[in-house]
Amino acid sequence: VIDCVFQDIDGKKIILDYKTDTIEGRYQGGFDEAKDELRERYKLQLSLYRKALESIWEEPIDEAYLFFFDGAHVMKIEINDDE
Repeated sequence: VIDCVFQDIDGKKIILDYKTDTIEGRYQGGFDEAKDELRERYKLQLSLYRKALESIWEEPIDEAYLFFFDGAHVMKIEINDDE
């Protein structure tokens, strides 16, 4: 389930997916230590969301982000046609 898709003031279509991973208690270095692992964990998921939405809407999705509730961290995920 895609958590959130919106169009910003500049017309960009953006995916925002919420995550409940434990970060602060699991990684000694906190988010800085976890971010590469988390990026790899969710990159395919967001790419599939992008492809599905673009297929339905016949319009591009411009950006994708993850929001982690543990620590209120936001991470931009690069999604492109190479995946």
